[in-house]
Amino acid sequence: MSRKFKNEYTGKTNIATAATFKSCGSAIKENTNGTKFRIATVEVVTDQGEVKIISVMMYEKNFQLAEADGGMVKGEKYLLTIAPGDHRGPIATLSHLP
Repeated sequence: MSRKFKNEYTGKTNIATAATFKSCGSAIKENTNGTKFRIATVEVVTDQGEVKIISVMMYEKNFQLAEADGGMVKGEKYLLTIAPGDHRGPIATLSHLP
């Protein structure tokens, strides 16, 4: 089940939902703002009940916080936030928080 909320910074509506962690790449990438992230794979269930496997961003800071707490556990659920993006589509980010 997902929850919509207004992002106070952007003014846009985001979606928060649970995602089942599958894996996280070891390559560290950097966005145009200089923020480091990794690509993770998660499983989500849509509001229509469809199961989807998707690739998402996981900020390096969140990855390091997870590592300090024992690491991300395959099969466990974590917070996924989906925000409207630009012309390339929405941006999905995985948190280290359950």
